[in-house]
Amino acid sequence: MNTLFSLAGRVTLITGGGSGIGSYTAHAFAQAGCTRVYIAGRRFPALAQTAAAYPEVIVPIQGDVSTKAGCLAIARVFEEAECARLGGDGAQVLLDVLVNNAGVVCDEGSWEAGASAEAVSTALLQASDEDWAQTFAINASAIQWMSAALLPHLARSGALSPGHASIINNTSAVILTPRWPVHVYTASKAAAESLTQNLANKVTPLGVRVNSIAFGPLPSELNDPKDPNSTISRVAERLPVGRVGNEEDAAGAAVYLASRATSFVTGACLKVRKVDGGFEYIA
Repeated sequence: MNTLFSLAGRVTLITGGGSGIGSYTAHAFAQAGCTRVYIAGRRFPALAQTAAAYPEVIVPIQGDVSTKAGCLAIARVFEEAECARLGGDGAQVLLDVLVNNAGVVCDEGSWEAGASAEAVSTALLQASDEDWAQTFAINASAIQWMSAALLPHLARSGALSPGHASIINNTSAVILTPRWPVHVYTASKAAAESLTQNLANKVTPLGVRVNSIAFGPLPSELNDPKDPNSTISRVAERLPVGRVGNEEDAAGAAVYLASRATSFVTGACLKVRKVDGGFEYIA
C-alpha cells in the first residue's frame, strides 16, 4: 500500500514547469521519488529557480510549445539528455509521465452584470486574431504536438507494465460553467479536454493512459492572489471549503493521476472531484 502513490524511479516531463502549477508539480514529483523531472518553458531563469529545490532531479529545458517545431525541439532535447545519461540511442529512451501544463491567457474584454448589448459586443471583439491563435496554440495544439512527439518513449514505458505510462493534461474548471467572461481561454481549455478524450481513445491501446485535471482557482502567474482582478481574488471569500488552493492541492492531483493508484484510469477528467474548492457551486 505504501507504493500506491509512489513515483519512485520514474522519468517525467512537464511543460510550463517554471512557475505555478507546473512548478508545484515538478516539486511534488521529485518528492514522490521520480528519478528525473524535466521541466520545459520559455524563461530559463524561472526554470532554474524551480529546479534549484531539487537540483539532482529536476532538469530544465528551455523551449517554446507554441509551435509544432518548438514542441519537437523540446522532445529532441529530452531524448538527447536521456541518451547522454543512459548511453545507447533514442530507441531505448523511456518516458513514464508527460504533463501538458503550459498555458496562457490573453487580454479579453469583460463586462459587468446588466451590461448593454453594445458593451458586451465591444468586450467580445477585444481579442485579436493573434490572441485567439496564440491561446489555442499553447493551451490546445501543444497537447497534441508534445504527446505525439514523445509517444514512442511513453509507449515503451507502458509496454513494461500495463497502466504505468500516462499523459496528464491541465484543463480548467472554467470549461464546466459559462458564467466567467473568459471566452477565448475557456474555448481553448474545452479544446484541451476534447483532445484528452481523443488521445485517450487513440493511445491507451498503445499502453499510455491519458487523463486531465480541471483545475479551479489555484495560485499561479495567471491567477495571482495579489491581483484584485484575478479569478482567485474574486472568488476567495465565497469558496465552500473556506480558502483558496495551494501548492499541495495542485500537485496532489497530478501525483494521483501519475501513480499506480490510477493505473486502471484513462480518459478521465477530475471534475466530479475536481480540484477547485467547490468553485462549481458558487454563483
